[in-house]
Amino acid sequence: MNLSLGPGVVLTMLILFAGVSTFTFLKARHIERMAQIEKGLDINQPNSNFFEIKFGLLFAGTGFGLLFAFFITKMTSISNDAVLFPAFMLFFGGLGLLSSYFIANRLGDH
Repeated sequence: MNLSLGPGVVLTMLILFAGVSTFTFLKARHIERMAQIEKGLDINQPNSNFFEIKFGLLFAGTGFGLLFAFFITKMTSISNDAVLFPAFMLFFGGLGLLSSYFIANRLGDH
């Protein structure tokens, strides 16, 4: 019994998942905006959720994690380096998001 999936099935599932995710996001955003209009809130007011800081520190942390994993593999004799790269990317990306939380709290207080 051969259970391997071909590239067509994987690509179809990926496109289907992306479409459903996009539709769900847009539908939720529409419902949220309609609720804001019903409450009389200004929907054109910019939202200060520090989006740029969050993504900037996430990508900086991810890049630093990749760089750190590269240096670790070059300086040591670790044979299975396939685990290091995603582990350090997630760890330092998480540290970046954690630091963005504290920065946003500090900036939001003023």
